Amino acid sequence: MHHWTGLETRALRLALRLSVRAFAEHLGVAVATVSKWESKRTGTEPRPDTQAMLDTALGRADATAHLRFETLLSEMASPARHLAQPAAGARPRCSAT
Repeated sequence: MHHWTGLETRALRLALRLSVRAFAEHLGVAVATVSKWESKRTGTEPRPDTQAMLDTALGRADATAHLRFETLLSEMASPARHLAQPAAGARPRCSAT
């Protein structure tokens, strides 16, 4: 990955199936740092040295985690698609007359 934002870091954390705390420990950063990245999504970019750590973490992930990462990124990149679809098990609304 050449460019990491909070969105990609969240996708990586979820793909690795780590909690915020475990992901922070895995990268060697503070929990508050990971929380900030995730809350600001595309509005923040980790420092260049941290970008390299994220590249390394992704590079060391197994094929299943890579697939989850790519899937999560595509889902996160198109939120309008998810808003148009009802949640699983959701019932249609009925208007009262």
